[in-house]
Amino acid sequence: MNINWIILIIGGLFEALFALSLGKMQHSSGRELFFWLLSFILSVSLSMFLLFKSMGGSNPIPTGTAYAV
Repeated sequence: MNINWIILIIGGLFEALFALSLGKMQHSSGRELFFWLLSFILSVSLSMFLLFKSMGGSNPIPTGTAYAV
């Protein structure tokens, strides 16, 4: 298995976390809202970075395939 696929799968997990964080932010307030906002920003950043990394380097994954995964 190519390392780029592993990076892409981990990025997909962070994408699921950012969707969860976004949903939890709608139903929270105060300190809890700040936690979910921070979680959202961190997970969306990591998700996009790992997507970018999986499409580069040696033996890259094509953009359409990587985005669909």
